[in-house]
Amino acid sequence: PSRIRPALYLGNAYNAVNFCELKSLGIKHVLNLCGEERFSPPGSYETHGVQCYRIPLADQPTQEIYAHFDEALNFIQQCSSPCLVHCEYGISRSGTIVIASLMQEESLSLRQALDAVRAVRPQVDPNFGFWRALVLFERSLFDGISSLPSRGCAYEGLLRVEEGRGWIDRWAELRSASEAVGPRLLLSETITHTEPMLQLILDDASLCRVSRPSG
Repeated sequence: PSRIRPALYLGNAYNAVNFCELKSLGIKHVLNLCGEERFSPPGSYETHGVQCYRIPLADQPTQEIYAHFDEALNFIQQCSSPCLVHCEYGISRSGTIVIASLMQEESLSLRQALDAVRAVRPQVDPNFGFWRALVLFERSLFDGISSLPSRGCAYEGLLRVEEGRGWIDRWAELRSASEAVGPRLLLSETITHTEPMLQLILDDASLCRVSRPSG
């Protein structure tokens, strides 16, 4: 796992069941954010003196991770010894929670917390919906004010480009498939896969809107 702070580690599912490694690092608390369990620990956490707390989350933009911030951050804050926060790969779900933890505990902006985490674990990359949650969290911590007012929207815009590339690839696949099965499947599949993302983008329009004085 990656050592983000002396008592805070970020890793993947394999790190969480490697009890020899946990012991060598003094990790006695594990926050598991996996939606599904991929690795079974070789014995119970309790027998190894490790407390494991699980909040099952899906690595999907529509997953309401913001609603779980308090629960996750309270667990980390109450740990009396080093804590490992992990999901399946240690990239999106766990990265989001660790970034939020630094923002809250050290009064860091989203940009500062992101830089601090990526300096140690460059692969951290919250998905589109999780970025939005972090932007909302930043505004809640700093009364809606940040050192770079457009930063949150800029981050989401950049990520939207990356997400868009994925949708373009998916569109190309569906378009090829439609040549064999007809256009109705293409329309149906497109609506099914894009509707949740479109709703997030519509929500972001109000989130990122700049208010102007009347008159």
